[in-house]
Amino acid sequence: MTHLTDNKEYSPNAIATMNVYEVNSIEELQPLANVWQELLSQTPRASFFQSLPWLKAYWNHFGADQYLRTLVVESNQEVVGIVPLVRKREKTKVGALDFLTYPMDHWGSFYGPLGKNPNEVLSAGVDYLRHKGLAADVLELRWVGEEDGEHEQHQQILSSAGFTPQSSRLDSTGVISLPSTWEEYLASRSGKW
Repeated sequence: MTHLTDNKEYSPNAIATMNVYEVNSIEELQPLANVWQELLSQTPRASFFQSLPWLKAYWNHFGADQYLRTLVVESNQEVVGIVPLVRKREKTKVGALDFLTYPMDHWGSFYGPLGKNPNEVLSAGVDYLRHKGLAADVLELRWVGEEDGEHEQHQQILSSAGFTPQSSRLDSTGVISLPSTWEEYLASRSGKW
């Protein structure tokens, strides 16, 4: 059973106790700062770009022409995940479109929901968006990695919510493993390098 409540919370399933609500301003995220940090520490492969300080810095520099749609996912009245999203207008070959996507703009390599179980969090968030509306032309979850079937899992989540996912490669990033620290590696290079 699906229901929408007057207080803007959404429960994708009456049996599961998952609720999703939306926060649309940086200032309204401040009370979630400690929870955000805790969720970040639980998130597999988390990076600084998923932190609230990053989102604040990003928003201060790039938020003027964007709309913040941060989805907060609760289970049993406890926040279990956060899906930071922005709606922004971009030029495409078919004209300008509104994209709902992660707040990255090519600054990092990977991005995704925060929480111990990012797929569960994303599933609740995508289901919320399906029922509440995207308020955008395109939902594009950019910067999803290919590790551990992450890409396929995102496609399944989108399909399960009733979307028709299409895959494309936006960008690629090389990742190397160094035998020692970056400083030692850099010192081993010639001055010409």
